[in-house]
Amino acid sequence: MNHNLISYKILICFLLCCFITSAHSSEFITDKEDGAGDNEPTRVHDQVEDTSASKSNAEQTKVNESLGEEDNLTHVINPVPLGFSVSELTDVENETQSISKKIACSNEIIENWDEKSDSPFIKIVDGAQLNSFLVHNPNITNRTSVAPCVLVYFYAPWCHHSARAAPFMNALPRAFPSIPMLATNSMKYHSVNTQYGVMGVPTLMLFHNGRAVSRFNGSEYNLDSFSSFMTRSTGLEPVCQLDVTYKDYIGPLTPIVEAERDYMLLLAWSFILFALICVAVTTGYSRRFFDLFLRRRHQEAHEHVD
Repeated sequence: MNHNLISYKILICFLLCCFITSAHSSEFITDKEDGAGDNEPTRVHDQVEDTSASKSNAEQTKVNESLGEEDNLTHVINPVPLGFSVSELTDVENETQSISKKIACSNEIIENWDEKSDSPFIKIVDGAQLNSFLVHNPNITNRTSVAPCVLVYFYAPWCHHSARAAPFMNALPRAFPSIPMLATNSMKYHSVNTQYGVMGVPTLMLFHNGRAVSRFNGSEYNLDSFSSFMTRSTGLEPVCQLDVTYKDYIGPLTPIVEAERDYMLLLAWSFILFALICVAVTTGYSRRFFDLFLRRRHQEAHEHVD
């Protein structure tokens, strides 16, 4: 009996030990699995952080490189201001460079210049006189060499713009007495238009050594515009205050538009009338009208007799 009881106790102890051992093993496995599950997200998160960090570093490096290239380009290429194109800036630079080379005008009075007044004035000349004043010296090859300058005003008496600019042209010689100023009727002397490239009136051109070097392209015909044109071309400043007196409205150039007979217009109307007469004679309508006129005259004569 005692032996059986001891056997039962040993068996129970053995089973209890097995149960405790199995329970401990299961807890160890569970803890290990839980620990592995916790470490995997941490590892993935670390990998994601490492990847994002590397990407951000690469992007930052690219940005720095691009900024470095932009800095280099900024030093090489000048920035273009807003509202301007490269071609426009090039034109402005060329114009600035051309203006910087002023025309060198001498203070000597040109040959054949007969000044009959104490104050400078504009002289009206014909085509032959204009050619005699604009004499070219072959020894002078560029505009920066000192040579006589002449300002020539091409006008037409019937042109309203020419008449409007006349008082200002009469006053301009007082501001620039060292430069002779001439005026010629380009509609009367047509040869000067072809010779000097005059396309319309009024036209204001500056001649240096007998050659045209500058043309007034402004839209406003007043004393300030003409004076600015002279200063911009020659570098000379007005020697007196720019003003227009009552004498400037008298002459030499008159501000009154002259009504001239246009012979070309008369010739055109004559040609039109001649063409109409030829058409009427060569067609049958003229004979019909003539017969109708004779018939009516005959009827009126019979009525008068009755």
